[in-house]
Amino acid sequence: MHHAAETRAAKFTHKRILFHTSHLMVPLLVINDSIFVFDVDHVRILRDHGIVGVLVGSLPKAPQQNVFLGLPLQLSIYEAIWLVQAGIATLVDGLKFNTFLALKNKGSALITLPSAVPYAITYDTHRHGPGDDLTPFTILPEDMISQYCKMETNYSESREFWPHYLAFKYLRDSQYFMMPGLRFGGAFVAYPGDPLKFHSHWIVKVLRPQEEIDLLKLVTSGRLATAVKKAWLLVSEDERFQREAEKSITASPKMQAFSIEWAGFG
Repeated sequence: MHHAAETRAAKFTHKRILFHTSHLMVPLLVINDSIFVFDVDHVRILRDHGIVGVLVGSLPKAPQQNVFLGLPLQLSIYEAIWLVQAGIATLVDGLKFNTFLALKNKGSALITLPSAVPYAITYDTHRHGPGDDLTPFTILPEDMISQYCKMETNYSESREFWPHYLAFKYLRDSQYFMMPGLRFGGAFVAYPGDPLKFHSHWIVKVLRPQEEIDLLKLVTSGRLATAVKKAWLLVSEDERFQREAEKSITASPKMQAFSIEWAGFG
């Protein structure tokens, strides 16, 4: 029994080392087109870089409740792509990588890394080093975006991916913490710091250049934002930027932003 316990501990240690050797980038596991982080240390690293995500895991002792959730942390496509282009994280095929881990931990002599790798890491930083076991399972961010835009369930959003991503990048680069804004009728909710410490300032609505705004929608959105002690923020990319640098995750967009709030209301 003592030997079995040591074996289990060795497997767990090996799995941890696989992620942390040579200061690797944080692995973002892609599973069924969703993006997850399973390691609490990695969650802490992402939060230090202003990426919050959403906890979606149930607690082992209370799996039926949904008030307090735990790991894994689920990221939006915008958060994941921003992390990759910033050199903080890398997208990993979760199924292939976990299958490889399981077989390797069993000591299978048949396991070998793929000889011809269809994916490659495009953003080389100091976080990569020799012996990077994640490299054969890395997914190109462009492939992830293409797959996202093809998903039928996200059709209405897929047409707006680039305007939304550029707006997210613009605000995150401006040191705002971003969270989903659906419950307030916006694309995002922007915080001036960690959401655990600060109240959100903006409900973000993303517009295309020269997109018309319904005045009734403008009024109701502004009143809603003021009622919940926020301002309604309209964000759009500059029309000249859209023509010159469309569909580039590394570009620094020139953006326009206008805030709306009702004085003396709410």
